[in-house]
Amino acid sequence: MEQVGGVGIPNVRVTALPIHGFVVKTPRENVPGSVPGGRNCSLEFPSAAARSGCYGGAAMSTLVRRFAVALVSVSCAAAQATLVVPGTHATIQAAIAAALPSDTVLVLPGTYVERIDFLGKAITVRGVAGAAATTIDGNQLGPVVSFVTNETPASVIEGFTITNGLGLVVTTGTYPRSTAGGIQCVSSSPTIQHCVIAGNRGGPGTMSTPAHPAGYGGPGGILAQSSALRLLDCVVSGNFGGVGGIGVTSSSPGGGDGGAGGANFVFDLPGAVAEIARCRFAGNLGGTGGMSGSVLSFGGGGGDGGVEVMLSSPAKFVQCEFAGNIGGTGGPAGLGGLSGRGGNGGFDAGSYPLASSLTMVSCAVVGNTGGNGGGGVNTRGGNGGGASGGTAFFAIGCTVAGNVSGAPLLGNVVSGGVFVGAYATSSALLRNCIAWGNTRGGQPSDLDANSIVASAQDCDFGAVTGIVVGTGLLGVDPMFVNLAGGDVHLTAGSPCLHTGGAAAGQSLFDIDGDPRTVGPAPDMGADEFDALVGSREDFALDLAVNGAWAAAVNPSTVPAGSIVAVHLQSPGGTFGADPVLVGIEPWLPPAAPSGPVFLPELHLSPAALLLTLGGGVGASGITLATGFPPGLAGLALRVQAFAFSAAAHNGFFAATAARDMVF
Repeated sequence: MEQVGGVGIPNVRVTALPIHGFVVKTPRENVPGSVPGGRNCSLEFPSAAARSGCYGGAAMSTLVRRFAVALVSVSCAAAQATLVVPGTHATIQAAIAAALPSDTVLVLPGTYVERIDFLGKAITVRGVAGAAATTIDGNQLGPVVSFVTNETPASVIEGFTITNGLGLVVTTGTYPRSTAGGIQCVSSSPTIQHCVIAGNRGGPGTMSTPAHPAGYGGPGGILAQSSALRLLDCVVSGNFGGVGGIGVTSSSPGGGDGGAGGANFVFDLPGAVAEIARCRFAGNLGGTGGMSGSVLSFGGGGGDGGVEVMLSSPAKFVQCEFAGNIGGTGGPAGLGGLSGRGGNGGFDAGSYPLASSLTMVSCAVVGNTGGNGGGGVNTRGGNGGGASGGTAFFAIGCTVAGNVSGAPLLGNVVSGGVFVGAYATSSALLRNCIAWGNTRGGQPSDLDANSIVASAQDCDFGAVTGIVVGTGLLGVDPMFVNLAGGDVHLTAGSPCLHTGGAAAGQSLFDIDGDPRTVGPAPDMGADEFDALVGSREDFALDLAVNGAWAAAVNPSTVPAGSIVAVHLQSPGGTFGADPVLVGIEPWLPPAAPSGPVFLPELHLSPAALLLTLGGGVGASGITLATGFPPGLAGLALRVQAFAFSAAAHNGFFAATAARDMVF
């Protein structure tokens, strides 16, 4: 390989140039020129003598040179390099510094004690063995990962545990907010996926000065400000919000708010919709509010435990869990001041400066605890599950259960479950949701609609404060598997099975990844019940007996002479072109068949009969129907389907839930 401009690039070489049917194949010369990022390529060019007879000699030489340099520029720009750590580079940051757009940095298993900054680059940084084996340790020297140079969704980090970060103190700005400990994302919208952000602490808020009020503590896990980031398949756990700053001046005597434990999202980019999908925010603790500094000033509010969201552009949480988070304690009263409120346990959403919307789909808010007020008078605890203030709040197929408010209880502005309203721009619309088993001061408190009329349809609510109107509303125990233990999956006897309705924006999947609407209608809440679950992905099997779709409760009774239809579907189209096997196994109750222990998604034995469908199943699905004659009484039949595809979670096959028929 020869070099152009002093740098050589492998695997990119032009050895012949056809020009109007004429192919130049002559001795090679180096061609000077500028190509992207200093990456230049070897070229085959004619000698001056050979060029002299081609379309006028010098003119042809110039044409060929310009065409070739343009061609090489395109080729080099499109080329993608793979940088390996610790192979081609000793550190992740060194590899990022060397990377060009579209490059990939592959990081081998291990713990890397460093902080990284994407430097505005559209690259992918990937832990090849995933977050369980690849850790970036910030050594408490600042945010572990930074996106602060206008990164776009093409800037991707995936497959890391991001830990031991400590946010930096920020002293500038109208309302200074210290940085996050884990990931700092400002004026950037990257993609963060398959990561664990754990064990980080937000920076403490700065004390007030005559120039600015007391600073806010930084969030423990993530700060996304002026961003529309994509946060996918991540766990944000065990992080601590920074404490709020102390109010010490007469011009700015109030204490600063504590930072959110898990994440603080400020979504304010016009036309953008931030997406947080399949993420778990668990066991995070909001920071304590800062102390007030004079009479009639307030201590800072405690940080929210899970997530704080400020919106002037829409945001959407899909298949997310908020579990076991604790709101921070409000700031104490100092020098005759007033103490601050406690932080919310699971989430807090508000709009600023413009009203916007927060949508939650197939989410579970379970076992969170509101923070306590800072003591003194005119304070309150935080809401247990969460709150939506001056924003349009939409919840579809969600469960809010087992949450506990903080103390004290000030009027009707604290809920054990979810608080909605209180502002002129507030609204709330809930579809196919469950709010049950939440408490406020030891008493049931599931939904509080404050100063608004909340709209609900096909929901199961326990104790409601305020006005909620709608149809299909239940008020009965949803019969969770183990609410005290935080398991809010539905049991086979739940009154919430198949009692949901059609809802715009409903996800194709429940919180576990099981297909939605298995049976005659969707279930209420975040969980779609199935007795014999498959591999929990984009592959569903429904059973109809004499035209009526059977409930997802085993077994289904099949009278003599019935027509049974089996409908197979890949709702998202993942397995539309992949081979499918349908397994059928007869059995005599109570000796049900089972698969191997190491494949819990398989509910058939090796004795099952297999039917091959070569064409795959798409979003619309296919239906197989047959009649069953009399004389089968006492016999049972189990059916389960399998799609063989590299797109399956295990890289080999996807399994539907299994269905039993009893004759």
